[in-house]
Amino acid sequence: MAIEDTRNEMSGRAGTVVQARRIRIGGSDDRRGLYALLVVALVLVLVIPFVVWRMTATNDPDTPLAVVTSVSLPADCDTGWVVPEPGDAVPRSERPAGAVLSSGGEVAVNVQGLTGRAVVLRKMEVEVVDRAPAMRGAFLQSGCGSDMTPRHYRLELSAGAPELLPGKETQPFPYKVAEADPEQFVITPFARAEHVRWRLHLHWSSGDEEGDLVVDDNGEPFGTTDTTATTGRFCLEEPDHRQWVPGC
Repeated sequence: MAIEDTRNEMSGRAGTVVQARRIRIGGSDDRRGLYALLVVALVLVLVIPFVVWRMTATNDPDTPLAVVTSVSLPADCDTGWVVPEPGDAVPRSERPAGAVLSSGGEVAVNVQGLTGRAVVLRKMEVEVVDRAPAMRGAFLQSGCGSDMTPRHYRLELSAGAPELLPGKETQPFPYKVAEADPEQFVITPFARAEHVRWRLHLHWSSGDEEGDLVVDDNGEPFGTTDTTATTGRFCLEEPDHRQWVPGC
């Protein structure tokens, strides 16, 4: 069969071009050329949507705030963690495996601006994700001592519409934050005979922009449980406080 020399031309802006030097009509070379074209077509079908998605995602406006949260215990001898029945001593750690903050624990929310412009924090709302009976397990009691916290808010999760209640010396919303002027909010949640999962919504504005920033526990809802269903109490072992041991 005769061989035809083929010249390919295109107009407009070139992207990725696949050029075959010679195309044989018929025979085994035809099949190889056809397979190559099919592979190129498949790659384009898979890659183009991904490129378009990446462009769309990177063009979304960014929130001009950085928020860091932490869950901790005040040194009041009353609060602590609830964990599934450990059976034996529990090594002391910042947050034991499987632990849920007991009613009266603390959630700290640190907010800082990311630009030179001030950002007004208009209000912070509470969203209850779900409710369940108080968690069963062992209660790991916190240590004892004094504790002082800024921007202290109380949160009654068992209320019909939970709200953040400012402490006696805490100025209520709104606040202003900037790159060099952050704020810290320490929230003390209480659950009455319940295990409540919840998150916060921080409403902000900056110039003509405004938004709603979800505040949670590293992508998961915060969890707070009452200790009414616990079956044992673990205390920090004296004198080094390296682990929780049963019996107080």
